[in-house]
Amino acid sequence: MSNWRYSCSNHGGDYRATNSALFASSMSMSAALVQAGGRRWLMSVLTNLADW
Repeated sequence: MSNWRYSCSNHGGDYRATNSALFASSMSMSAALVQAGGRRWLMSVLTNLADW
């Protein structure tokens, strides 16, 4: 995942690289916004991340 590029709906087509600090910040924000089912999915993603 560290070699993926990311974009958001406000910047469609503008895919940017990330680093571990920015990725962690995004995951933290996501955790605060998701419902219970989404939290389970998010925790699954975080649990299964390999070493960055």
